[in-house]
Amino acid sequence: GLDAPLLRIVQAASELTIPSENETNHSHDGHESHHGDPHVWLDPLLAKQIVAAISKAFSECDPEHRAAYQENADAYTARLDELDQNIRMTLAERRQRTILYAGHFAFGHFAERYGLEHVSPYSGFSPNALPGPRAIAQLVQSVQASGSKVIFHEELVEPRVARIIAEETGAQMIMLHGAHNTTA
Repeated sequence: GLDAPLLRIVQAASELTIPSENETNHSHDGHESHHGDPHVWLDPLLAKQIVAAISKAFSECDPEHRAAYQENADAYTARLDELDQNIRMTLAERRQRTILYAGHFAFGHFAERYGLEHVSPYSGFSPNALPGPRAIAQLVQSVQASGSKVIFHEELVEPRVARIIAEETGAQMIMLHGAHNTTA
């Protein structure tokens, strides 16, 4: 059945080369970078490792279709390479290198890959965590100091914090989707 391929995928995923906690647990403006951040797929180059692991696992479980798995993996990897280049070109034109985010910051691996800083009033990834007034005030100050006209917020969460910051600063609210939640 399906259990063997799923077990192989889980095993292959455990072998991915993801930056260690020591490499990623540093602070940007008083907030953790991506300590414990499970959102590896938001970094296109880490996503390529995921694609390779999935292709390998399915090929081992279903060797008859190995060529199809490899072909699909190669095509998707090429799209990820193109995405990486587009991101690099887009960011090369930007002076602002800080993501001002009024949600649980899921873009640590992405920010690290592309040399970006971030500010978020949340610490950690718990959906039950709420930022304190001081953290919200610091983000308001960061938005004002940067001159940013945008405050990003996450998907599927009521953007109360982003709304407060937008009202205080005049910044426009824009969703920055973490690609890990979907609606029905």
